[in-house]
Amino acid sequence: MKLNNIAHSIVFFSYLLISYIHIKIEILFICIYYSNKYTIISTNAIIKMTTDWLVRIGDGDNFIMSSKYKIWGVQSKTADNKYFIKHVVPGDRLWFVKNKSQGKVIAVATYRSHNTRDLGPLISTTMTNEELGWTNDGPDWTSDIEIHYTDLYNLNNCELLTHIKSAKTIRKYNEKCKVELPVEYNYIVKYSKVISEL
Repeated sequence: MKLNNIAHSIVFFSYLLISYIHIKIEILFICIYYSNKYTIISTNAIIKMTTDWLVRIGDGDNFIMSSKYKIWGVQSKTADNKYFIKHVVPGDRLWFVKNKSQGKVIAVATYRSHNTRDLGPLISTTMTNEELGWTNDGPDWTSDIEIHYTDLYNLNNCELLTHIKSAKTIRKYNEKCKVELPVEYNYIVKYSKVISEL
């Protein structure tokens, strides 16, 4: 009898041990699942972080003229500009760079929206080049997309030289840029003030 009782006890405790191990394994898998889930959420958050874009503005004259309207113009025909139009989101930063200046940044602003320009032969529902102050010696005389921005900062005296050599009108910030723009932006916001126009 005693041997039977011992055997039953061993079987019972073995069952409890196996059940305990099974429960621990289930908990482990649940933790791994949610850990991966949160990692994916975290990764998505990283993807959705603010993007910095470098925008060429020719000699800067047209940009300065339309800065009071917080509008800039680009052409939608090039692959780089199409990429920008497709991927830019509100809150991204736009760094405006002059040509033939070692990639000098003269201003930074926050992207708000964009739309197709409607310049009809009789009636225009968006501002004309003349109204924006754009002259035909600038690169955006034929722009068909309006970019609207907010929180404009004048950086003309900061000597932020990106040294970008690409002829792309718009490009995403990367390690080839000689200025750490995301870092600089924190100082710009801290020590500068938003302006109404250049």
